[in-house]
Amino acid sequence: MTELIGLKRELNFSFKKYIFRYIKCFIFMLGYTITSVIFPGLVSLVMDKGVMVGDYHSTIVYISIFLIIGIMMTIFQYLERLSFFKLSQDILIYIKIIVFRKIMDTNLAFWNNHKIGDVMSVVESDISRIESLLTTKLCDAIVNIFVIIGMSIFLIYLNIKIGGLLILIAFIFVAIQRKLGIFIKNNMLILRKSLGDNSSLLNEILNNIQNIQIIGLVVPFIDKYKVSIDNIKDNNIKNTNIVSLSLGVSNLYVIISMLIVLFVGSIEYFRGHLTIGIVLTFLLYAQRLYSPISSICNTFVSIKNISPSISKILDILKNENIIYGGNYYPVTDIQGSLELRAISFKYQLNPDYVFKDFNLKINSGEIIGIIGKNGSGKTTIIKLLAGLCVPEQGIITIDGVDLKKYDLEYLRRQIGYVLQSNYLVSGKLKDILRFGVENEFIDIKDEMIKSFELNISKFSNGWETYINEKSMNISGGELQKISLIRLFSSPKQMYILDEPTSFMDNESEKKVCSKMEELLNNKTAIIITHRPQILHICNRVIDLDAL
Repeated sequence: MTELIGLKRELNFSFKKYIFRYIKCFIFMLGYTITSVIFPGLVSLVMDKGVMVGDYHSTIVYISIFLIIGIMMTIFQYLERLSFFKLSQDILIYIKIIVFRKIMDTNLAFWNNHKIGDVMSVVESDISRIESLLTTKLCDAIVNIFVIIGMSIFLIYLNIKIGGLLILIAFIFVAIQRKLGIFIKNNMLILRKSLGDNSSLLNEILNNIQNIQIIGLVVPFIDKYKVSIDNIKDNNIKNTNIVSLSLGVSNLYVIISMLIVLFVGSIEYFRGHLTIGIVLTFLLYAQRLYSPISSICNTFVSIKNISPSISKILDILKNENIIYGGNYYPVTDIQGSLELRAISFKYQLNPDYVFKDFNLKINSGEIIGIIGKNGSGKTTIIKLLAGLCVPEQGIITIDGVDLKKYDLEYLRRQIGYVLQSNYLVSGKLKDILRFGVENEFIDIKDEMIKSFELNISKFSNGWETYINEKSMNISGGELQKISLIRLFSSPKQMYILDEPTSFMDNESEKKVCSKMEELLNNKTAIIITHRPQILHICNRVIDLDAL
């Protein structure tokens, strides 16, 4: 419960926002509670006031009341569940958006300590468990608590011996379930980890399946995946074993409670203290007590099971490894002067510094080419500028203002990136070109397509061609051209380009570079490359190996 309170605080979740919908749900819940308590008790009226005395009229009347109450109970239950489901979906979306926004702000340090599959499990599974607990399960538990209290009072009213014994057995049953809940929680922690590890492995395999096929690692990865799912199977069996034992205890409660009713009820009937109708009513209540008590125990088990999920969500929400931004939002565009001053940086898993007291100054409107061997820090510069990495020492400024003081969305509108590992969202070509681009699609088509040598006729369905996930159905050169078209269709003040022409043939690269030189006029640009052709458009070239 402490973890749930902590989660509510981190989510800044307010029940006041949903108060009227909660009230409506609780009204339906109250209606169901009252009718479900009354419903079994009508059996004694049918038997004792109608059947046993041979009164056909009273029998029909009480059966009609029994039917009406049963229909009302069914309607209230339907409305209660539907209302809670609609409410739960809104809460689910609210939580997912907050967690997703937090994930989208994480920096490189976060991903050094978190597996992609584990984070995916949080978004896809853990949040749904939280939503279910916060709405349906907890509300069902409240309903069932009232049902149990109402039934208990009525049972004691009918016969204190049988009623008291049934209530005592119920409390013993709940105590046993609490003990089992501890084992379930511990096993769920282990299962949750194995599921996250498997999701990470599967994500790694599918994202690199072509490379795996080419270098001949298909069989080793199949074996590794088999070990992973075998581990999940073993943990699932252990968890199911305890859960099944918990359900067995529930069934044992029903058996014992019915034996109590039959044994004590028979004695009380022979003594003339109970009627047949009352004994039948006790039998019905004994069976109906099982469902709400079992539901409460299942909710308790869910709370134990959900503890690892809450911990994972809180881990993301409390994460401080994020891309930091400030509140500085200039009314005008940036001029484009950039300076990295006395920067020292090393990666978490590497003791060697990539940069030590590194300095770089770029004037507004200057196009800089950066070259160097692998590991010299070319891509690290991009990560530092994007805020994905935080230098141990030094400062990065744009127009003389500390990078961390700028509003993040402002900078993202001012600086355009093309990365070496180009990424395009999957979808139709026409939709991809305007995804996240401020200009109209017609502008992109008229002004950019021909300049960047993108031949639409080569695509199987033209503008309607669907580009697969990871752009696996287009060439590397086409991917780079599409990325550049998207970039320059939404003009920026500064451009960071990492190997933007590395997959193009010489003729295409020459034409693309000519167009880029035109578009980058009076713009600040950093071009990281190994290709001599594109270096011709640079005002100066910096060799990181020579620094």
